[in-house]
Amino acid sequence: MTENRLKLIVQFVTAMAVCFLFFVLIAITMQYIKLGELKSKQESLQTELNSLLDERSELSEQVDYIQTEEYVEKYAREILGWGKSGETKFVAND
Repeated sequence: MTENRLKLIVQFVTAMAVCFLFFVLIAITMQYIKLGELKSKQESLQTELNSLLDERSELSEQVDYIQTEEYVEKYAREILGWGKSGETKFVAND
C-alpha cells in the first residue's frame, strides 16, 4: 500500500468514527431530554394521584358519616322536618 492510500484510509476511518460519535451524542442528548419530560410527567401524575387519594379519603369519611344514626336523625330533623314522637316542633317566623 502506498502512503497516500494509507492516509486516506485513516482519514476515512477517523471521519466515520467522528460521525458515529456525533450521532451517539445526539441520541444520548435526545434520550436525556425525553427522560426529563417523563420525570416531569411523573411528578404531575403523582401530584394528581395524591389529590385524588385525598378526595377519596374525604368521600369515604362522608360515606361513613352518612351511614351513622347521628346523621340520619339530623337529616330527618333538619331536612325533612321530622321529629321523635311526643316532641313538639317550633317554627320561627322571620
